[in-house]
Amino acid sequence: MTTIDTAPALERMLTASEVAQLFRVSAKTVGRWGRSGALPLYRTVGGHHRYRLADVVAFLGLDADVVAARA
Repeated sequence: MTTIDTAPALERMLTASEVAQLFRVSAKTVGRWGRSGALPLYRTVGGHHRYRLADVVAFLGLDADVVAARA
């Protein structure tokens, strides 16, 4: 049986708009979550916020393996 490495899929970075679509909230709400520390955020060199898929999955309380398989 072969195992698939799911780590690269979970390392994918998402924009606030992409995260907002998953939660069905506005991108501003996602930004507030990031700035408050509720959802870890990463800043690009240009100052934009990005969110790691693994962190979003954990925030949603989903099984990371299932999400990675679908990504």
